[in-house]
Amino acid sequence: MTVLDLKIADASKLTADIRTITADIIKNSIKSSDNVNIKIKGKASASSKMVWIILAVGIMLGVGFNLVLKNMITRPVSALRELMKKAESGDLRVYSEIETNDEIRELSDSFNMMIDGVKELIADSKNVGNEVKEEAEILASSVTESSAVIDSISKNARVIKGHSEENVERLKEF
Repeated sequence: MTVLDLKIADASKLTADIRTITADIIKNSIKSSDNVNIKIKGKASASSKMVWIILAVGIMLGVGFNLVLKNMITRPVSALRELMKKAESGDLRVYSEIETNDEIRELSDSFNMMIDGVKELIADSKNVGNEVKEEAEILASSVTESSAVIDSISKNARVIKGHSEENVERLKEF
């Protein structure tokens, strides 16, 4: 059972205990009220008001406790969700600083590691892109040099061909 599950179970148990105590208080107040009604009818309305006050206080305590517990869980999860939305839109400068002692902190730490991993992948991709660009420039330079050499060889081959044809013609004249 996780820390979060234990906290939720504790909150649920405390809420149930508050309800039980409130119910016992109400039962006891009602019994007191009945006894007082029997003995003194004039004080019956005061006891009834007390029961309603105790009931209202018990309900407010239960609701307040539930809200506090809910905020302890939902606030960090909501903050992490907002960071995820920013990262999703391309803002990789986000960093989660959730400082709880449960699974939410582990999730926060994993989020930070994921963002760092994405940053490393992007940096590696840029480095590979730069290396490919440098190699392409070297290759383009080599192609240009090779093209110049081939053009020179082609011109020289035409000159040699021309001279060869002249020599053949001269040999035919002899």
